[in-house]
Amino acid sequence: MNRFSLLNNKLRIAATALAGILLLPAAAAQQAGPKPGMSPSPGANTMQQEFMQQRAKLQQLQQQLGKIQKQTMDKHPDLQQRQEDFRDLMFSKMEEKGHSPKQEIGHLKTLQTKLQDKDIKADKRKDLIQDYRKTNMSLQQAQQEALQDKEVKQARQSLSNDVLSAMRDEDPHTDKLLQQVKETRQSLIQMQQRAAAQSRGNGPGKSY
Repeated sequence: MNRFSLLNNKLRIAATALAGILLLPAAAAQQAGPKPGMSPSPGANTMQQEFMQQRAKLQQLQQQLGKIQKQTMDKHPDLQQRQEDFRDLMFSKMEEKGHSPKQEIGHLKTLQTKLQDKDIKADKRKDLIQDYRKTNMSLQQAQQEALQDKEVKQARQSLSNDVLSAMRDEDPHTDKLLQQVKETRQSLIQMQQRAAAQSRGNGPGKSY
């Protein structure tokens, strides 16, 4: 499972990942990268390179935080239990809204396995990716609905605060890494905005 597949959310003190809300597979992660355009606008190649560098930096920072979180959770069985309880609460709230989170997560994991097949035909891969994105979007929507629940909000904030506190005790660099993640994500957003503006001003170009 990948704690950062809900990548479009802001950091918010890494609450999504730290509270163990929904740790989704990242099977089609490579599909979220820059897409080739028909006629690149001036400076597009340089901008694309900068974007890729920043995205690689973000992934590295997230991996460092993930390592600290794992080390922390391994030392705190009480937090592990609270994380499991929170996940059960999320699933319960999502099911109340008519969703089937466990089945959808299982389906995403199955699609991830299929997408790892290097011999898969291009048209089949395309269908799998579309299925993955559709299911992932449905799951994200269900999660967002559950996060509006008062009980979920309180449990999420409490668990997130306690996990962060334990992570700070485990590694004093935690807050610095969180700030770097926030700044790097903001940088990526700004690059996307500049690319979009440049594309509108110069015709079709590369998008991120």
